[in-house]
Amino acid sequence: MLTRFLHAGRCRLALPLLLVVVLTGCSTYVTPGGPAPLNAVFRAAGADSQAKAGFERKPAARFPAHLVATRVQAAGYRSYSSHGYGSGKYSVVTVRDVESAADYQRITGWKGVAQLGTLNRMLLPERIESVDDLRGAAAQLQADIVLLYTVDTQFIDRNSSALLTTISLGFGPTREVQINCTASALFVDVRTGFVYGAAEASSSQGDVSSVWRSASAADEARQAAEKAAFRKLMDELEATWAGIVNRYGQGSAPP
Repeated sequence: MLTRFLHAGRCRLALPLLLVVVLTGCSTYVTPGGPAPLNAVFRAAGADSQAKAGFERKPAARFPAHLVATRVQAAGYRSYSSHGYGSGKYSVVTVRDVESAADYQRITGWKGVAQLGTLNRMLLPERIESVDDLRGAAAQLQADIVLLYTVDTQFIDRNSSALLTTISLGFGPTREVQINCTASALFVDVRTGFVYGAAEASSSQGDVSSVWRSASAADEARQAAEKAAFRKLMDELEATWAGIVNRYGQGSAPP
């Protein structure tokens, strides 16, 4: 009688353990949201007026310039480590996710930078429809130039070249996944919307999804790719900024 009771008890304990294994094997990782449409800053009301509008914008910053750096993403952006603030076409990531304190410290050391600031929720409108809304927020800090940057991260199935939005984790079927990440940035005049320069850098890494036993493991691979792309972007930004100061900063006086 005792043997039968113990056997039944083991069966009752084994069932929840089996469910845990099954659920773990069927869990999925949701890939992050998309990049901000930075190319929209070049668009005017009509296609024929784009070139005209570009020439009408003039540089107004004086150097050394007060710079504001802000990461923007697509509307409703969300990842496992951060999410965007604001509705509309853009959202702003106020948490330092791909960048580090050392990266921002590096920017403050660039020639021609008087001060570096960031945008927080107190300065941002609830609805962000255009770069003009971000310029308006930067103006509250008396900034001369706003550095807008965004990250585009894609998970690609190497066998089918399909873009993946969810990935099975754990003990399910394995697949070779490549993570492609591109970090892009623009230097925009706060007063006029004039674009001083653009920079871009990419990074990619391959992995086998079977090694990702959890969403946190998959997200570590995502963050590694994004940070690698941003480190490369920092080099491009520094070179771009040096060209901006050389071209537009000659003869400028401190504000």
